[in-house]
Amino acid sequence: MKVIIALSLLLSLNVTMAKTQCEKPLGVYTDLEMVLNQFVFNNGNPNWGDWCYELESKNESIQCNEELNKWDEFVTCEVTRYDSSCRRWADKEGFASSHSEYEQFIDKCITENFRMLLD
Repeated sequence: MKVIIALSLLLSLNVTMAKTQCEKPLGVYTDLEMVLNQFVFNNGNPNWGDWCYELESKNESIQCNEELNKWDEFVTCEVTRYDSSCRRWADKEGFASSHSEYEQFIDKCITENFRMLLD
């Protein structure tokens, strides 16, 4: 129950304590929602990235793949940023009664921070 209350407070404040910013790609070939569905929400496309090879020119295919690499860097950066922020917040609040509850909170906190990017 404490986890639900803590997450509700975090979401209602719409605040993360992360200090660094991650560079978000423009999303010319792949948008943020597609990326988050694929790598965060586990609701992605089994043929991930195939559209980069279906473009009209070799140059566009290269640019599309470069953008996918940038998205990978962005997600990795955000996970690190959110993980650090969520752990600091959880440690400060001291609400978790077990290691398992703590880790579940961190996972949910990271996922919810990504969901806020879509709003």
